[in-house]
Amino acid sequence: MYVTFTHAGVCPYKGLYEAYLHNRRDLLECFTYNPWGAGAFAARARDLDRLDRRHWREAGKALEEYNRGLSAPGPALEAAALLARGEALAVVTGQQAGFVGGPLLTLYKALTAIKLARRLQSELGRPVVAVFWVASEDHDYAEISWLRFIDAFGRFRRLDLGSPASLRVPAGFLPVPPAAESLMRELEAALGPLSHGRELLDLVRDCLSSAESLAHSFALLYSRLLGGEGLVMADPLFPGLRALALPVWRRTLELGTLPLRLLEQAGERLAAMGFKPGLDLEPGHALLFWHDGGERVALFWREGRLSDRGGSRSWTPEELLDLAQASPGCISSNVVTRALLQDWLIPTLAEVVGPGGLAYMAQLKEVYAAFGRTQPVLFPRLSLTLLTRREAAVMAQHGVGVAQVAAGLPAAVSDLVGADEGVGLRKRFALERRFVTERYRQLKEELQGIDPALGPLADANLARVLHQIEYLEEKALQSHRRRYRSQAEELRRLAETAWPLGRPQEQMLSALPWLARGGTGLISAILELAPLTGENQIAYLDA
Repeated sequence: MYVTFTHAGVCPYKGLYEAYLHNRRDLLECFTYNPWGAGAFAARARDLDRLDRRHWREAGKALEEYNRGLSAPGPALEAAALLARGEALAVVTGQQAGFVGGPLLTLYKALTAIKLARRLQSELGRPVVAVFWVASEDHDYAEISWLRFIDAFGRFRRLDLGSPASLRVPAGFLPVPPAAESLMRELEAALGPLSHGRELLDLVRDCLSSAESLAHSFALLYSRLLGGEGLVMADPLFPGLRALALPVWRRTLELGTLPLRLLEQAGERLAAMGFKPGLDLEPGHALLFWHDGGERVALFWREGRLSDRGGSRSWTPEELLDLAQASPGCISSNVVTRALLQDWLIPTLAEVVGPGGLAYMAQLKEVYAAFGRTQPVLFPRLSLTLLTRREAAVMAQHGVGVAQVAAGLPAAVSDLVGADEGVGLRKRFALERRFVTERYRQLKEELQGIDPALGPLADANLARVLHQIEYLEEKALQSHRRRYRSQAEELRRLAETAWPLGRPQEQMLSALPWLARGGTGLISAILELAPLTGENQIAYLDA
């Protein structure tokens, strides 16, 4: 597949993320490393080399076992083996386990991790592998149960799995629902006609039918799509990894409410800089969850004990640790302790983040220090807007630039819709009516000087002339609308593809249709050619 990339010149994400991309100095002080500074990755590697690697090797063995269970391709298994032997560092990223792969940004995170790992391996002269952390513990079902896409016929579509029996069950415990079968039939009708549609949908169907849970189906799909590029999948609910989490839970409980206070202080500093803090946790939140009969229940500090929100059950920290030691799966992380757990289990040289992830990591520097660790280098994920050659031709025809596409096309669409309504033409006819009316007024005055009876005749004559002008205006507008209707529709479709529902394409649209168009060639093109800047690129596909 042939793909070209053009820098959009506009960041679709304002505020903290844009400031980070542009190297704002006061903001970068909120993080341990400056990814744009010389030697940041080498400094992080040295810091990791000073730490005990035994638990990383144990986690690496668990990752080997997990990826073998996924029937991962050889390069992924070889990368996991490097971690198991303690020979590699890692570039880590992760995301919720979106149905049939989630939105495009999920794919971009994975591809960024692979690209960055390859670059750092060359720069540092040592093994660096890419790891994808599947957020299987997450229970936000509304975030993973849908997909939106533009089908093979140019129509915007949304498919939804419906609601689960409980909204607090982690994705790693939810079986693939029966509704997935009917959604697959709709996908086959919508994407089957595309160049690689059939083979991709066969792969997706196989992953769904083989999966033990929604999160497992996601891991299977990404392993088969990107395991050949060396991507290692990690699932925190995998028993081999869960058994290694106890030191993180112990330290979290030892620190009590200190991490929460540190988060609040960091949030206040960000607010003073003009940024909205990414984390706003409830008072007393213990940064941990308790698994109760499959459901996930937040834990809170209450008078030195830990309890659920309603206070119906409570434990001392020692009692909770004893339970976690006997049953490692009874505790899971929240967004804060997830980052700490991830870096405890994996020697994380860098973490690939998007705007949301960067926002909450901006509050974690001092929390990491309280755990005796430092943050990894935080690197922005790829940001792409994918367009076909036909859509590029529409842009050229209407003089739409890449910056307008990256900004959502509001001005371009507005201009053409205005043209479609014939605003300029209506103004032109209004001017003619005023001109004719004024000339008739002057003529009427002259005629009344000859004979007063000619005045009413002049009025009647003016009314007939204005009626003819109105008739001509309507005919002209009909022709004008026919001329611009198809062009306005083309631009609306371009806006719907590039900026669906008023948000960036990568947040809203599934990766499946693009993979159905370009197949593995699209993956190869992005890995080879897409610039690792974090700034939005317009990618033109020849599909």
